[in-house]
Amino acid sequence: MASKSDKSSVIGPGLKVSGDLKTQEPLQVLGILDGNLQADGSVEIGEVGRVRGDVTAKEVGVDGRIDGNLNAGDKVDLRVTGRIRGDIVAPRVSMAEGSFFRGRLQTSKSGRKG
Repeated sequence: MASKSDKSSVIGPGLKVSGDLKTQEPLQVLGILDGNLQADGSVEIGEVGRVRGDVTAKEVGVDGRIDGNLNAGDKVDLRVTGRIRGDIVAPRVSMAEGSFFRGRLQTSKSGRKG
């Protein structure tokens, strides 16, 4: 995941974004995104962050909630407060005790369905 010193974009707490979002920078979601998210780098969903749509990124860390399918090119890290309702496709997936996942899990070398 991106370190704190890396430049990243932030959807802050109290902010709600509607529509699909595409970014080349690391992204932190601390608010709500209603739409699909495509990121070339890493995505962090903060504890109060929520995405209602599909997420595609290199790496995804989930402390908050994703209601949609998740496709990671490298790794998904579902942490203790994380919640995912949707399918996950990624070469590496870690799930902390206490996290919640409902959907199908597919591990693949490329992290892409096909």
